[in-house]
Parts: sequence; C-alpha cells; structure tokens
Amino acid sequence: MRLNEIEVLTTLGLVQADGAQWEVAWNTLSQARQAAAELGDKRLLGEAVFGLASIGARMGQHARAREAADFYLVEYARLGGDPDATYGRWIRALSGNLYVLAGDLANAARTFAELQDWIATETTGRPSVTALDGVGRLALAQNDPRRAIAPLARAASIWEKIGGDVAPVLLHALAAHRAGETNAARASLAIAETALQTGDVTQHNALLYYLRFQLFGSLSDLQTARDEIERQAARFTNPQWRSDFENLALHREIEQCWQSHHPGRIFRLPRAGAPLGKTLSAADYVQVRWTVDAGQSDADVLRRTGKAALRQFRLRRLLDEAHAQGAAPTDADLARALGVNRRTILRDMAALRATGQATPTRRRKQ
Repeated sequence: MRLNEIEVLTTLGLVQADGAQWEVAWNTLSQARQAAAELGDKRLLGEAVFGLASIGARMGQHARAREAADFYLVEYARLGGDPDATYGRWIRALSGNLYVLAGDLANAARTFAELQDWIATETTGRPSVTALDGVGRLALAQNDPRRAIAPLARAASIWEKIGGDVAPVLLHALAAHRAGETNAARASLAIAETALQTGDVTQHNALLYYLRFQLFGSLSDLQTARDEIERQAARFTNPQWRSDFENLALHREIEQCWQSHHPGRIFRLPRAGAPLGKTLSAADYVQVRWTVDAGQSDADVLRRTGKAALRQFRLRRLLDEAHAQGAAPTDADLARALGVNRRTILRDMAALRATGQATPTRRRKQ
C-alpha cells in the first residue's frame, strides 16, 4: 500500500470513529497500522496507532488499546525515535490516558508524574492537549473535580486555537459542574454544543446529553443520552465488544441515573389468554405493577456482571411478574419498560432461552 493510500485509510478510520462506528473504525485503523508498519513510516504509523489506541479505549477494548500503544513504543524506538522528544512524550501521555480509561489510576498517576515538567512547559499543539486531557481525566477519576478544572481549561483553550477532538471542553464542563461551578460548566457545554452542531461528530453525544441533564434537569436529555448509548452499542457485531462498550464507566453511570428515575411502575398489558388476531377491548387488558428497578439488588448485578446482564436479569423479572399478575406482554411492552428497542429484547430473549429459560410473551408460549 502506498503512502497516500495509508493516509486516506487513516482519515477514513477517524471519520468513522467520529460517527461512533466504533468496531468499523477499529478494523479500518488496524489495516492502516499494519500497512504503515510494513512501509516503515514512523509518522503514518503514529497517526494510525494514536487513533487505534484512543478508539479502543473509548469502546471498552482496553487491553487492545494498550497493546497498540505498546507496539508503537517499540516501533518508535526501532525507527530511531527519541523518547525524550515531544513526540516520544506524546506517546507516553497517550499511555497515561489509556491507564485512566482502563481504571488503572496508579499507573496513570505514575506516568503523568514522570511527565509533569514537560506538561507544565508544553503549551501548544495536540501533544499538550493529550497530556492535559489525561491529567484532567485522572483527577475526575480520583473524585477531585476541582483539581481537574485547571488542566482541562488549558486543554480547552488550546483546542479553541487548533481544533480537533472536543472532548476536553466537555470534560471541563463535567469537572466544573461537579465542583459546583455551574456558570463555567454551562459556558463550556455551550461551546462544545456549538462545535458539534457544525459537523457529523456523534461519538460524544452520550456525555453531551448527560451533561445537559445534569445542568438543566430535563429527563428528556437523560433519555437521549441513554438512547444514544443503545444506538451506538447496536452497531457492534461482536457481542462481547458490545457488552464491554455498554459497561464503560460513563455508560454505567448514565444507566444507574436513568434507572433511579424509573422505579416500579404501572403498565397496561394484554391479559393472558386474550385472543390473537383481533383488536383487543378494554376487558382484554390488565393493570400490572412492574419492578423496573429493584434498587440495590439491581445495582449489585450491574456492578458484578455489567449492563447487558442486568438488562436480561430485569427482563426475567418482568416476565415473571407479568405471569404472576395474569398478563402476557408483547415484545414492544417489554422494550418500552426497559427503555430499549425491540431488537434488543429479541436478542436478550434468545440469550435467556439459550440458558434453558422460558420466555413466554403474548405471541410466544416458551
């Protein structure tokens, strides 16, 4: 593959990531990385690896992201790169970011401590943004949002000059909000919204709408954030990758928040034995109380086994509660209660049946 073809492939992968086509972007950039390595071009290899590692971490493939970064560290040295040059430190800053996103805060703190003098003096360009973004993320992960504000404000200031990924601006809004600086949080959110409205970048939509919910209190924004996670997750063809994506820390937080606003509710469902093939009358329905959120027990399931397993756990409970109350819900009823689409319900039903469980609904006996 020629140099210009690798550049096009890398650009395509980054555009796919901007559009939240995570698995497709990963595959595209993997091809670009392999081609750049075969060509022995340090710059092209770096571009592909930086994109690959960042995308891997953001879709929950932390081990693969780490492997990509470690691979480039070895290749960078083999191709004569200076580890103490700006580019070499940039790679280490990327590694620090990956540690944060993977929850390895000790190694993240060590990495950024080793780079602190460079971070203090490097004031322009993408390397500085990467480092400051990572330092801010680390402080947020350590539940110290006030300490996150300064590095993220610096990163956002550089971003305004050079463009690129708007993540530091959104993270500054998040840090300011958690530190109680509402006006600063709203100002950064407005800047990010304006930037995202002018392009086709959707990868940050879940965080964007979750921030809107936190700052303005509209449950519709919380619903949109949750729907966006579901929309992006549905694009994965690898079920394990989809589960890993749903189980990212931010996505778990949004799910827990959504569930806290949707406890047990009354639903009007078809009664068991209601005739098929005709319009149902009022007498063909029953009122059913469904436990959509069981509180701490559900939170424990989410923590132990992840979002997909929690959803299937809840689906099992809703089916049992409907049966006990003389109802036969449709797939659409179940999807509405759990806040997902019908395809997700069908997929979860299949997963339950694969373990030998019956999943009776209005049109399904088993």
